Amino acid sequence: MSKQHNPKALRKIFKQMKKCPEIDEIIRTAKGYKIILQTGEFYVSHLTMGAMHPVRRWLKEKTSLVDLTW
Repeated sequence: MSKQHNPKALRKIFKQMKKCPEIDEIIRTAKGYKIILQTGEFYVSHLTMGAMHPVRRWLKEKTSLVDLTW
């Protein structure tokens, strides 16, 4: 079974990330997105549903988004 993009879930995640005060900017790159924190740290990911768990783990560790849901 191949992994599919889930636009509704990604919209929910982006909405939560945009409300987070620690996230300074979300930049679309050629192959994904770059999430930049106010501290200068950043995370680059393709942001498919299969890649969301590492992003969620990083956000839990670095920001106040402890219950990121989709």
